[in-house]
Amino acid sequence: MKINDFLNDNFIILKTMYDNQVTVLNETQIPLSQIQIADALGYSKNKVYSVFKKLQQEGYIEAIGKGKYRLSIVIIETMEKLDKELKGDQ
Repeated sequence: MKINDFLNDNFIILKTMYDNQVTVLNETQIPLSQIQIADALGYSKNKVYSVFKKLQQEGYIEAIGKGKYRLSIVIIETMEKLDKELKGDQ
């Protein structure tokens, strides 16, 4: 069994967003569109749209302009912690 067997679509999309964050003028954002994320993951546009909608409702991501998003601090901290734990840097 691999770790991917335990990952759901919400996590996979959040991880993709986390791994592709950039900082522009002191603002961290995700430069990928929903369509680019769908293409990169092999998901349908509708699937990514519905996950984005749910993640926004739950406060995990925030729209900061047309097609621009950022992750909540809770998600950033969680992803950083997971990265450290998976690398064994506890």
